[in-house]
Amino acid sequence: MNRRKPLRLLSLILCACLLLGAAPIYAAGITEQEAADLVFDHIYHSLYGEDVPPWDRQAVPGFEDSEVIQYFVEVALYGEYEGYRGFLMRYEEPIKYYVMGEPQGTDEEQLAFLAETLNTIDGYPGISRTWDENEADIKVMFSDEATYENYFGLNVPNGSWGYSSVWYYTDPTYLGEISDTYVWISSDAWPRQDRDSIICEEFIQGHGLLNDPTYGYYSIFDQNRNDCDWPSPLDWAVVRLLYDPRMDRKASESKIRSTAQDILNSWK
Repeated sequence: MNRRKPLRLLSLILCACLLLGAAPIYAAGITEQEAADLVFDHIYHSLYGEDVPPWDRQAVPGFEDSEVIQYFVEVALYGEYEGYRGFLMRYEEPIKYYVMGEPQGTDEEQLAFLAETLNTIDGYPGISRTWDENEADIKVMFSDEATYENYFGLNVPNGSWGYSSVWYYTDPTYLGEISDTYVWISSDAWPRQDRDSIICEEFIQGHGLLNDPTYGYYSIFDQNRNDCDWPSPLDWAVVRLLYDPRMDRKASESKIRSTAQDILNSWK
């Protein structure tokens, strides 16, 4: 899209207004720049019947594109424990998840809601529940820490209420394609809001988003909070970027950033 023409046209119209002697009027408490923005927005609405000009639209409400892209890069190209990876991880084939251990309350409903929402994402391969462990790509265990560690042969960092371990291919042909995920939700994870937040975080992270940044955003990925009991619009944007068909798992970081910008532009 050529964004220069509308701006140039509006500039010419505004200049014409000023040449004809139309004096700007500023409301109390408004700056000259804000007043100019209002004039441009009003003219744009009059010409095109839309309230928000394209240069003011946000792909994710409350965030600039640069912030969304930076967050995506940090969540998708880094691991909390492995550091910078430099390539993306994701599932490429339809997924089945299996519930193990002793889920409590609405645990299973939370997983079902997550699966239902994931299935609406463009490019996502699809997910459904199975009652056969041998069919499962994602195994979700609700248990104490020792039971999870002994069953899967893993060590969980001390003090954790949840954990997600992802297995992926390192062969250049299939680099980053996920084969299996083991998710743990602690029996001690309470109250309900915290538990739902941890279920969302670990289940979504098991899809290839393994880092926990510390930006302070309302996000399931944020390192210092468990109060986000459902993925925020920013979180879903990160998932959508990862699974968008235009995103190449093996691309360089610079290419991933430019592709992410193209995708965000298409959402506006």
